[in-house]
Amino acid sequence: MKPLCLWLLLLMGTVALAQDRPGDMEAWEPDFAVQFNEHYRSADEPPVQVFTCMLDVADLQFRRRSLDHIENWPCQGDRLAQIADDSLSGDRAAGLLGYRAQYEISLEVRRGKQLLASRYQRFQHETPIFDETMPKDGLRWHHFEVELSPGPCEWWVEFVDLNSRHRQTLHGECKVSEPSRDPWDLAGVWLIQDADTTQPDPLTARPVRFGSLNEQSRDFAVFYELYSRDSLSLRLSTRILDHHKRVRHSRQLERHFPAGLARNLLRIPGGELGSGEYTFELLVEEFDHGKLVRSEERHEQFRVHWKHTPGEGFDLNLAVEQLHYVMHGRHYRNMRDAPQGFKQDMFRDFWEKVDPTPETELNELMREYYRRAAYADARFGWARFAGWRSDRGRIYMIYGDPDYVERSGGDVNTPPWERWVYEDSGREFLFVDSRGFGEYRQVDTYNQ
Repeated sequence: MKPLCLWLLLLMGTVALAQDRPGDMEAWEPDFAVQFNEHYRSADEPPVQVFTCMLDVADLQFRRRSLDHIENWPCQGDRLAQIADDSLSGDRAAGLLGYRAQYEISLEVRRGKQLLASRYQRFQHETPIFDETMPKDGLRWHHFEVELSPGPCEWWVEFVDLNSRHRQTLHGECKVSEPSRDPWDLAGVWLIQDADTTQPDPLTARPVRFGSLNEQSRDFAVFYELYSRDSLSLRLSTRILDHHKRVRHSRQLERHFPAGLARNLLRIPGGELGSGEYTFELLVEEFDHGKLVRSEERHEQFRVHWKHTPGEGFDLNLAVEQLHYVMHGRHYRNMRDAPQGFKQDMFRDFWEKVDPTPETELNELMREYYRRAAYADARFGWARFAGWRSDRGRIYMIYGDPDYVERSGGDVNTPPWERWVYEDSGREFLFVDSRGFGEYRQVDTYNQ
């Protein structure tokens, strides 16, 4: 009986874990980031320093547990009702099961050997749905407010998953500015989403996910706070620069600020930018009879990563390799064999030259080409052979969706085949799976 009992215990311990990740603790590298900023609590107090810790729900270790408080579960009402119906006995919940993650975050700020501030807090995240332990955009964030004296500082943040005992420590530097004696003072800027335009507050708004925009978060806003001792008018200039220091977005406006604390938002159309690294600049200027009296400038880095569009987050070598169908000969070989830094520049130069709408921020041709590559990879692969390398993948990446497809599953005497017809150009392509393993080869071409 002992071996059987041991086996059952091991089995129960295995199924109790959701998202069990193989590998040792040192190999665990979750999406976890820390941002430093300053924030005015009120016009009567100097700004406090805020450390924002962000993590991905999919990196948390969930355990199956009996959950008590169904009113706080983050799921849709109809799904919750179904779960409750399956778990209710009479009018009371009887052992309602769900998934719970528990973790802790600790913060230390030092100047040399002097400890300036420390914070510690434990958190938990519950859901009754297994799918919601791995959401596509499951960002969680926590703000830690501290009051630091002016000067340079070093900070350490440790994240510990209490279910798996995995941990990660991040370290960085920051600088706390001296209290301003000037007529007005500009606090740090925040990149946020889902902001309330009537009463903007960076501590309640959703931050830009790890400083990166994607398909789920196309646009964002820049939050800034300005304290003025008197009523005055200022000029605000915003710019977005790409990695080449080229201006991709700019705006300038005059704004009147009453005495006291003003909290404002600037909407930024991130959806107009292509994939890559960008710098946001905010310049505030005060003029007196046309003469510049004083100015302050803030910078923030962020990334844009659109799906199926190569950028810094994509595999550059693969993206270059996939250009083989539209770029041939010496130019292709030079790009393929170039060092990574030169390869990146050559890749961008190629797509800039063939961009059908260079006046817009988005290269529609590049985005469509790599959309086709992703589709071909998912649809036309066989065994371990990448779909974009297949004959059907090549034709699809070059010509796109056919107007008409004729298929035959084959029989004893005839292998499976497909005929693709492009009516506007008069092109037809015939693919035959002669071996019956899903490897469709192009065997005949008409009017190519």
